[in-house]
Amino acid sequence: MMMLLLACAVGKDVVLYTVEELQEEIEGYEDWAQPAGWGGAVPSCDGTHGPFVEIWYNAVTLQALSAGEPTMPEGAILVKQAFSDDGITKTSMTTMRKVSGFAPDDGDWFWGQFDADGTALTSGAVSGCAGCHAASDQDFLMFPDSPVVSDPSECP
Repeated sequence: MMMLLLACAVGKDVVLYTVEELQEEIEGYEDWAQPAGWGGAVPSCDGTHGPFVEIWYNAVTLQALSAGEPTMPEGAILVKQAFSDDGITKTSMTTMRKVSGFAPDDGDWFWGQFDADGTALTSGAVSGCAGCHAASDQDFLMFPDSPVVSDPSECP
C-alpha cells in the first residue's frame, strides 16, 4: 500500500493493461462468435480497415450484445481481421478490449493493431481509433448497424 501511494506521489502511471495481455487473450479468436450474417471475409463498405474484413467477438461481448446492453462490460473484446483485395490474404488485425478505468473519455477501450504476422504496430489509447469510433451510438462499436454485403458493388 505504501509503495502504491509513493508511486502516485511521484507521478508514475499505473499500468492497467498491456498489448501482451491482449495478444494472450485473443489467442484462438477465429473460434469466437461473429455478428449475424458474417462468415468469412466480407467487403468493407467504408474501407477503413481494408477492402475486406472479418469480425469476431468474445463471450463477454456476445452476452452483452445478446442482452441488448448499450455499454460493453469489462473484458469485452472485438477483433477485426483485414484482408487484401482478394479477400483471402490477411493484411492486419485491429482489436478493442474494454478495460475499466483505462481511458474514460474514450469509453475505456484499449486498442491494438497488429500486422499480418501478429507484431503489434500500435496499442493503448489510440486517438485515430477512438476518434472514428466515437461516432457510434453504441459504446464505440461500429458494426451493429453496418451492412453485410457479399460484393463491394452492393455497398451503400
